[in-house]
Amino acid sequence: MHISITVAIDGSHDVNELPAAVGRALEPYGDVDQVVDAVTASGRWEGWIAGGRRVANHWILTHQSHVDTASPPWQWPNQGRGYIARLHDIEPTSLTATTGYIDLDGSWHDSGRLFFPAALAPDDPEVRRWRFDYSAWIATVPENTWLILIDAHR
Repeated sequence: MHISITVAIDGSHDVNELPAAVGRALEPYGDVDQVVDAVTASGRWEGWIAGGRRVANHWILTHQSHVDTASPPWQWPNQGRGYIARLHDIEPTSLTATTGYIDLDGSWHDSGRLFFPAALAPDDPEVRRWRFDYSAWIATVPENTWLILIDAHR
């Protein structure tokens, strides 16, 4: 199952420091155990990439930062859609709730649907609550914070 995660990284980081910072933010939540010939996740994700073909809610950007990194596998090719940006460079109407997010303090928050892939109707009370919680979190994030959309496999 694929999930999308928003990762908040302190705005003091240079754009080229983002791959390492995102890796550090995700690391505590992605434990993987070897079981015979299969890999099973004991954490919240078992593999991830920034952007990704399954992240449906890319942002509309007012300004795009170029990520020039020596480790290209961490990032899906950008096709004019935004998934690495400072909050102040993202069109607010394009900030839609992801399955979960990692706050600036490193804490994990999710919609409660990580382990239950059943689709919910957009007007379901749980969906509305999560959208409200996500929007309330975004409202507390400093404008210069980096936000990174992650496509993760669960």
